[in-house]
Amino acid sequence: MISEIIEKWIKGILIDGITGNLSGLFDNVNAKVGEIASDVGSTPQAWNSGIFNMLRSLSETVVLPIAAAILALVMCHELIQMITEKNNILHLHGQAEEQGFIPPARGSTDRRTA
Repeated sequence: MISEIIEKWIKGILIDGITGNLSGLFDNVNAKVGEIASDVGSTPQAWNSGIFNMLRSLSETVVLPIAAAILALVMCHELIQMITEKNNILHLHGQAEEQGFIPPARGSTDRRTA
């Protein structure tokens, strides 16, 4: 009989302790989830305006001009390639010979008489 009373008493203490700890744990988890939800919902400028403004100014003053210079170089290279491909002097010289604009080079056979 006494052992049953002691067993119930210890069981009650353990159940109350575990329940108290778990309810505190759940309350803490819910509070942290609420804090994280408010952080995730905020804009970068509202979250940390100093770093956001620094990154924005770096982007506008450093990254954008470098990207524009690289883009200009690539576009100029492509334009030069396109012009040299279409205006190859040997190709033009051969067409001018065939159309009779310039006389054929010495030692070459004239295709118009053949």
